Amino acid sequence: MLGAFVGDDKEASARLMQRVEKALAPLEKVVELHDTRRHKVALQVQLEMLRYCANTSFTCFLRAMPLTATAAAARRHDELIAAAFHRLLVTEVLTQSQRGFALAQARLPVKMGGFGTTSQTEVSRAAVVGSWALCVEPMGRLCPQMVGRVSICGPREELLPHLRELHDSHATLLKEHASTARRYQQQAAPCFHCYNATARGYLVYHPPNHSPAHTLLLFSKFDSKSTYLTTVQRRYSSIIHHSAWETLRRQLQGVSQREVVRFIGESQAGAGSFLNAIPSNPLFRITTWAMRYSAHRRCGLVVSDFVGAAQCSEAMSARGMRFDTLGDVAQNGGKQGHQSRHFATLNTLYSILQGAFGSAMQREPSGYRAYSDYRPDLACPARALGITTAASEGLYIGDLKIFSPIPADAAETPAAGAGAGFGNTNPWARATVLGVSPATRGRKGKFNRWNGTDTVAEVRGDYHRALQLGHEVQPLLIETMGGLSPPLMNLLRTGARLRGNRLSAKQREQASWSMRNWLTFAVVRISVTVRRALAEEARRAYETGILKAGGGGGAAGCWPG
Repeated sequence: MLGAFVGDDKEASARLMQRVEKALAPLEKVVELHDTRRHKVALQVQLEMLRYCANTSFTCFLRAMPLTATAAAARRHDELIAAAFHRLLVTEVLTQSQRGFALAQARLPVKMGGFGTTSQTEVSRAAVVGSWALCVEPMGRLCPQMVGRVSICGPREELLPHLRELHDSHATLLKEHASTARRYQQQAAPCFHCYNATARGYLVYHPPNHSPAHTLLLFSKFDSKSTYLTTVQRRYSSIIHHSAWETLRRQLQGVSQREVVRFIGESQAGAGSFLNAIPSNPLFRITTWAMRYSAHRRCGLVVSDFVGAAQCSEAMSARGMRFDTLGDVAQNGGKQGHQSRHFATLNTLYSILQGAFGSAMQREPSGYRAYSDYRPDLACPARALGITTAASEGLYIGDLKIFSPIPADAAETPAAGAGAGFGNTNPWARATVLGVSPATRGRKGKFNRWNGTDTVAEVRGDYHRALQLGHEVQPLLIETMGGLSPPLMNLLRTGARLRGNRLSAKQREQASWSMRNWLTFAVVRISVTVRRALAEEARRAYETGILKAGGGGGAAGCWPG
């Protein structure tokens, strides 16, 4: 129901508080949902209800009521959402700081590594600015006799109370934007975080789409028809999200290098798209145990389902390592390697790309020996992608790699990934697929990745002959944190362009309202497949360790699913 409470701020605040308590009372029933014999996606549904249903119910009041009337209710709203989140992810066994970090990350947008459960208290200032920015022009045009003498640009002490609130919110947001922009600017070129073996620099990562300063309009422009007034609340909300992201990154630096690598990995493109999947179709369903494992890994929490099972028998991984509480050993040390996750992801990727490129896209082609010593995962005529190659009939060759930025021993986590996106995996993937040319920059000796100098040893890549023949070769890298590398995203964007970014009739039947175009559909499908495959791989690793230790019976009571 649209509308807001009017009158005395104290009375309106009390009535709004009652409304929040009543509207969010069903959360008690939501957190009690459980799997049945037929339906095993309870947690996936719970997280979607928390994000899409409960957490969005307060925004209209922030836009229509003063901050003095909404502050208490917004805090209560955030408390109820936070309590439900902690119950769903079973965080009561964690320390207060761990719970705080998890909640701070959960309140970030999905594209920035979070769960989309935005804090209403934090975005209240953006709602005030956004509401006024969209109302000033139509109010002056439709009701000039009422607002013609009211100025929003005068001295603060001469303004009405609600306009002073607007001024304060706007000034605070601009100050916050400038502070974040300065930190981002300090991380920009030519200050590279590290270099790979080809002397390619990696910038310190920060999320894209931080609003440029010129798009944040002054009050004098609020009555204009500027295009920057569209989605103005989202524009100002992004200031808060970017500031919160940067603050959390700096806090995690004080925890461990592993945590920063995890957080940056979860902030990459596509890493959180599995949270956008609606389980109306089997393609997009994630069973509760797999969803809990994925959510725990995303937030850096103890993977309680598996750790309990492993510790029942003092189980060890296939490589002889004791299972850790965060799942790093299980994710890196599968007995059968990583064939299963590669096979499942390649099948999904091929199915999606075939819908865009048709029969031109081939999976593991049999006639590869004419141009390569290594069988490619995907091959397609380069002209079908609009790529010009040195070879007259050049191919686009894609090799799928799923690498972990965090090793089994978290203490050995490379520092590159703590600053650069794909910093721990991209150099590895490029060296494996493309190879490295020998070179000497500066003094002779071991290569220094922090300044890009010294000797670089030659590495012969798997597709050396294909490159020599003039074909286009790209590593299609996916991290175990879920991020899709730029070459893979570029390939998907090419497919979206060829399809006009429109879903086919079959895809429309499979998709839900959260996937309105081809690119979104493709990224969500890949994300769901990757998360399910990673969870299943970890489950098999724990199961193998338990059985090997002779603890199958003792672990049965704490096994997920």
